[in-house]
Amino acid sequence: MDQLEQKTFTTSRSITYTYYRSPSDSSINPKTPTLLLHHGFPDDAHLWAEIVPELLKLPYPLLIPDLLGYAGTSKPTDSSLYNYRDQSKDVSEILDAENISSVIVIGHDWGSIFTQRFYLFYPERVVGLILVNLAYIPPNHDTPFDLNGVNAMTEKKFGYPLYA
Repeated sequence: MDQLEQKTFTTSRSITYTYYRSPSDSSINPKTPTLLLHHGFPDDAHLWAEIVPELLKLPYPLLIPDLLGYAGTSKPTDSSLYNYRDQSKDVSEILDAENISSVIVIGHDWGSIFTQRFYLFYPERVVGLILVNLAYIPPNHDTPFDLNGVNAMTEKKFGYPLYA
């Protein structure tokens, strides 16, 4: 991560994000999408540290945030602030502040869920989606997530409740 510039940004919701941005490179076409990398749980942006040197060899700028609740980003105690729509807006505001119009979003583990939701809320910004270590989970507005039911099912199947 030493090759990247560490920055902070405070959103319209008064949430401060820490993120890492590749240095400006005049040889990169300004219309080239930025690689926007989202970490999973319980990681932070440094999850990507070992791959950053290889990614910097590609003709794409990088932006890697510490997501809400992690590392240098705000850690609000109000759980309602963690909804995906508002977090997606936060990241979109960071992109605006950095003059980034299009991204290829890359999510690892639980960051893949956020990556999917960012695409659903801002499809006009996303030209590609890469999910690492997690399958696509479409939102279901008709049937809310049943934590107790999922835990009972996974305890029966695996011997322990997956989301305990």
